[in-house]
Amino acid sequence: MNIIERMQRLREHMAAQGDNLGAAFIEFQLQHGREWTFTPWDDKKYRGMRGPAGECYGASQALAEQNPKTLTYVEGVALYDHGIATHGWCVDAKGNVQDPTDSLPEYFGVPLSRAWVKRTLAEQKRPIPRKDAITGRMVTIAPYKTALYLVFEQGADLTGFRDARWAA
Repeated sequence: MNIIERMQRLREHMAAQGDNLGAAFIEFQLQHGREWTFTPWDDKKYRGMRGPAGECYGASQALAEQNPKTLTYVEGVALYDHGIATHGWCVDAKGNVQDPTDSLPEYFGVPLSRAWVKRTLAEQKRPIPRKDAITGRMVTIAPYKTALYLVFEQGADLTGFRDARWAA
């Protein structure tokens, strides 16, 4: 079963269980997202930019922030050993995944505008990746939910969510 089939089954299961928020989140992913090509981490190009496991959203947003001309931040789902789970990563101009926290076989998600992510997180009073004054590296003060999840959980505005480099 591929990642799209898994997402469709998960959406149906969530809807049957009354989890309308989760089902809507998966439906949005299916309507606006796409599959992305796994590629091994490019340590030469992104040396020192790996993030710890479990902090995919902040690490990926920071990576995209440090490489705004070459990388796009993506939120969606990825295939793990136990099934699919929400995840954040980056893609290059060719659609190749650059994941600073994991190496997973399949990715499906929505390419997001950096401006939209910053605005959404700021409006919801969530930490935004920023440059550390001492190390000069991009850091996030605390873990937080995905920007897209905030849309479904708290009704954040979707205007301008898609990165223009990946127009539908």
